[in-house]
Order: sequence, then C-alpha cells, then structure tokens
Amino acid sequence: MSAVDFQKSGRKPGTDVQETMLDIVADYTLKHAKSYKRYVESAYGDALFRGLVQTPYTQEAPVIDYADSFDAPMMADTITLSNGSTDALEVFNGFLDKISSATDGLWTDVRRVVCFASASFYNSLRFHASMKSAYQYVDPFNEMNIVYQRKEALPNVQTFTLPGLSIDVIKVTDPLLTPFIADGTAVMLPVFQSNTNVYQHLYGPASVDTNLAASGITQEYFSYQYERERW
Repeated sequence: MSAVDFQKSGRKPGTDVQETMLDIVADYTLKHAKSYKRYVESAYGDALFRGLVQTPYTQEAPVIDYADSFDAPMMADTITLSNGSTDALEVFNGFLDKISSATDGLWTDVRRVVCFASASFYNSLRFHASMKSAYQYVDPFNEMNIVYQRKEALPNVQTFTLPGLSIDVIKVTDPLLTPFIADGTAVMLPVFQSNTNVYQHLYGPASVDTNLAASGITQEYFSYQYERERW
C-alpha cells in the first residue's frame, strides 16, 4: 500500500460517499487477513498430506521432513477401484486396523478418520459397484460426518461416510491443496479429541519488524503500517 492508493480519490464502491483513508486501510487489512489464512491452510496441507514443513529461516532449512525427523515414514497401501469385484468397505476396514495399531494408546482418543481424496479417487470410490450396493440400505450422509456437521460453513464440499465405518471421505478440489495429493490417491488422517494436542499450531515473535520482535508481544500474525517512509 502506498501514497498512490490515497491519491485516487473516488467513490467508495457500492456507496455514494467518498472513499476515506480508513476505508483503504480497512480493505487492505481484510485482504491481508484472508491471504494469511489461505497461506496457513496451504501449510497445513503440506504438513498433513506430505509430512513437510517449509522452514527456510531455521536451522533445519529449507524443509522439515517428518519422516526423517521422527524416523516414521508415512504408511502406504493400495486399493484397486478399477476392479468391480473389490470390496471397498473390507479394504478400508483393513486400513482402519493399521491406523489403530499405529496410534497405539491414542486410539481411544480418535473421534473419526478423514480420507482426503483427489477428485479421481473420490469419484472412483463413491461410484464403485460395492459402494452402490452398500448405499441401497444406508444414507451416505452420516450425521457424525465432520463436514456434514459444518455444512453451513462448507456448503460446497463434497463428502460421504463409509457405511459402518468411522471414515469420512472428502473430495479435495481446492487449488491450494490439490498439489499435495497426487491424482488417483488419498490421504487418511485420524481426528483426535481436542485435549490430546496431537496437531498443534505454533507461532513465535515477529520475524520482519525488529521493534515488534523486541517488544515481547507474540501473536499469530501482525498487520501494521508506517505513516512515513522508513529509514
């Protein structure tokens, strides 16, 4: 944002009043907040779906790889959805058993397991012969589905629940997240009780502005401006 923004001098969009400095600053702050939230969402996707954290300014630069840091590579398995005789529910039940073993004593704290699927994987699973058969008797929109519970906030997200299993499948089409899930694949993640602290969001002092960094104030992000040129 620069002096040019204040020199345009025009009517505030959608109103019959002149745009003020406060309007311009408020609009910039709103865009900044939205941009930050989208960046965080992308960082979550990289961490959860690939086990990577981009850390160019740390001792572990440029990337923290969970598989190397914790000597725990991501589990991988396959399901052949091109075969009409595949029993998708039986295969996913086997996946649940493996996740249960991997979580050890934390399994009792797992609320659900979410399967984030690429568009092609989602379509192949949702319309597989075994799933069509299963949905003759049950509703694919289980009330425990984590997206269904937030349908007002996520109205355009496609999802369904595997019958008889605590697995919610979500179709990932957001361009921020699709780079982290290869075509024809999916990533399964357990959702834990909030008090287990399995997934944590960490942040520290400001890293750009020296005055803010030295102030001792720590918050998720800062939005600030200088009313005169910095020296």
